Amino acid sequence: MLLTRAVNKTGELLMSLCEFVVNRYVIPVIEGQKAEGRAEVRAEGRVEGRVEGREQGLAEARAEWQAWNEHRLAAEREGWDFTEPTPQG
Repeated sequence: MLLTRAVNKTGELLMSLCEFVVNRYVIPVIEGQKAEGRAEVRAEGRVEGRVEGREQGLAEARAEWQAWNEHRLAAEREGWDFTEPTPQG
C-alpha cells in the first residue's frame, strides 16, 4: 500500500513529461512538415497539372469523336454501311 501512491505519482510525472515532449517538440515538427508539403504541392503545380491533364484528355476525346464522325459522314455520303465502333467502345 505504501508503494502504490509512489508508483501512481511516478506514473503521473512520466505521463506529464511525455505530454510535454510531444507538445513541445513533436507536434511543431509535424505541423511544419504539413505546411512544407502544402507549399511543395503549390510549387510543383500539381493542382494546375490536374486541370491541364483533364483539358488535354477532353481534347483528345473530342478529336477521336470528330474523326469517327467524319468517317461516318463519309460512309453515309458514299452509301456504304458504317460499322466502325464508337470511340468509347
